[in-house]
Amino acid sequence: VCATAVRPSLTTPASDSMAPGVVARTATATLGCLMRVGGSSTDHPVLFVFVSDADDPQLVVKLPSLPVEVADVEREADLLSALNEVPALGVVVPTVADLRLTDDFAVMSQSFVPGVAASQAVNNQNYETIAGSVTAALTQLARATTEPRDEVWVRRLVDESLDRLGQTRETKMLELQRLTRISLEGLKLDTSVCQHRDLGPWNVHLSDTNQVGVIDWGDATMTGVPLCDVLHCLVHLGLILNDAYEATDRRAAVSNVLDPNTTSGVTITGCLHQYCEGLGIDGGQIRRLRILTWLRALVDRPPEQRVGSIYEELLLAELSAGQS
Repeated sequence: VCATAVRPSLTTPASDSMAPGVVARTATATLGCLMRVGGSSTDHPVLFVFVSDADDPQLVVKLPSLPVEVADVEREADLLSALNEVPALGVVVPTVADLRLTDDFAVMSQSFVPGVAASQAVNNQNYETIAGSVTAALTQLARATTEPRDEVWVRRLVDESLDRLGQTRETKMLELQRLTRISLEGLKLDTSVCQHRDLGPWNVHLSDTNQVGVIDWGDATMTGVPLCDVLHCLVHLGLILNDAYEATDRRAAVSNVLDPNTTSGVTITGCLHQYCEGLGIDGGQIRRLRILTWLRALVDRPPEQRVGSIYEELLLAELSAGQS
C-alpha cells in the first residue's frame, strides 16, 4: 500500500497509478474510492475509501489479483491481528476491519495509518530527527516481539540466504556468495523479532509529533532478524536525500551514504548502536548484521533482477567497508 498523506480528489487520480474515484451517496455520508492498480511495490488493486470530505482514507482495502495471493492476505491479517494485541508496540499499525476469504479470492479492509510518508517528509534538516524517531520506535517494536533463538536457527537462516544467492550460477554472484559467506562467519544472534521486510521510507508514516506508523505488512514475519528494518529504512532515507537511485555513478553514491564520515553515515552508525544497546545485542555483531540485511534483501529479488540492483551495490559497499 503506497498511500499519500495529502487527500486526493474523489474524482481525480492522485497519481498516474490511481484510477478515478467512484462516489456513492447514502443518507449519512458520501463515500469515495481511489484504486491503486499497480506500481513499483504492488501488483494487486488497493482501494482507498474516503468518507465525505475527510483528509485521510477511512479504510484501505486489499484485493489480491491472483488466487496464490489469497494466503498472503490471510497471513498479513493474522500478523496485524497479533501485533494489535501486543502492548506498548512502539509503532502504529493498521487494524484489520474485515477479512473475507474463499479458496481463490480474498478481500481485506484495514484502517489507514495517518501521517506523511517519511520518503516525502525527509530533508537535510530533519534527517537525523526522523532517523532517531524511527530507531526508537523500531527498538520498542523489537523489544515487544523478541523471542529466543538458537544457533541452528541462525545458521539455517544464513545458509538458506547464501544458497539462494548462488542459484543463478553467474560468476559474479558466486564470487559475491563466497565473500559474503566469509564475512558472516562468527555471526551470533540469540533472538528473533517482528520484521517488516520491506521497511523503506515509503512504508513509514510520520505524524505531526513524529509518531511512527508503518503500513504494508504483506511481507512481514514475527520471526525476523533484528536490526534489518532499521538499517533498511535509514539507508533508503539517505539514498533519497542523495539522489542515489538515479546517480550516474551509483556505487559512489551508495558508498557516500554509508560512509561513516558523512552525515548520513554518522547518523546510521549511531542509530544502529542505539538499537543494539536497547536489545542487548553485542555491538561487535553490527557489521555482520548489516551484511546479512543486504544479502537477504538481494535474494528476495528475482534472480534476473539481482545483478546491478541497489541491493547488490549495498552489499558490495558493506563488504568493501570491512576490507578497508
